[in-house]
Amino acid sequence: MREKDSASVGSPGDTSNSASGAENLVQAQNVHGDVHIHGSAGSSGSREVPRQLPATVRHFINRTVEQDALTTLLKGVGNDHTVLVSTIDGLAGVGKSTLVVQWAHQVREQFTDGELYVNLRGFDPAAEPMAPAEALTGFLTSLGVAPEAVPATEEASVSSCVWCYRPL
Repeated sequence: MREKDSASVGSPGDTSNSASGAENLVQAQNVHGDVHIHGSAGSSGSREVPRQLPATVRHFINRTVEQDALTTLLKGVGNDHTVLVSTIDGLAGVGKSTLVVQWAHQVREQFTDGELYVNLRGFDPAAEPMAPAEALTGFLTSLGVAPEAVPATEEASVSSCVWCYRPL
């Protein structure tokens, strides 16, 4: 008697299949757009990688020069663990955040440790700007710190944020 292959699909009319030992598995009939798989679903002991970028906009045009400048800055970072900090300035509503989010999606594979995102609501007409402690709490919990373990003061939160995600 022959054993059935563990990754085979059943006979016509049979609606079940299996893929034992599969690390990542996507099964779909029609896929429109990209499929992104980050990490393995059942791996114990591994840290979940934060992927917080908001969705990109559908129609994004006329920012090639700015995106190329950001990519050039990123390429200038060496292997000496230098941290690159850049700022983009401009009037409210001109598309600074959209530019950066769009570009970050293009280069996200270079950031295997993940990406963090926070909307500080600086010009949100419906809500007050976000307090620094709230932003830090969001970062810390995204990096795996249990909510009850988040430090009570901003200074302690900053210290925790710097050290809890630092690569060894």
